[in-house]
Amino acid sequence: MNISDVNSYAYQGLSSAKSAKASASSSFGVALSSASGASDQTSGRSVQTTDFTHMTRAGLADWVNSQIKSGQMSLDDSTAFVSMTVKIPVGGTYTGLDSQESVNFMQMAQGGITWAQQNNAPAMVEQLQAALSVMQKNQGQTTSVNLTV
Repeated sequence: MNISDVNSYAYQGLSSAKSAKASASSSFGVALSSASGASDQTSGRSVQTTDFTHMTRAGLADWVNSQIKSGQMSLDDSTAFVSMTVKIPVGGTYTGLDSQESVNFMQMAQGGITWAQQNNAPAMVEQLQAALSVMQKNQGQTTSVNLTV
């Protein structure tokens, strides 16, 4: 069974149910107890959390798309995030979203804010500060629970 896009309300509800039952054998209890993002390789159970400090460009694009689909982010608000997903190599051609390289997007946004302030780009500063605020708010949030029986 694969449960995706678990919001914090559902997570709190499942966590409370775990406490109420106090059953260590419960699949939900075991999976939710690993909320740090760790997984149990022998059983296939895991909890995925959002970590903008170690995320691929493809991962950020997937996260932004899920935020837009759920109505939690507008297309206008996604502009700064979309620009962070693009990496065009010098002397090369764009090869698509990278799903291998881990990027610290919070640090990238902060660097962009500094650059925009130094180069008198107030609109860019505003967009990147908004994006950084969204990342800080969502850092560590549960994004999916995978329970394989």
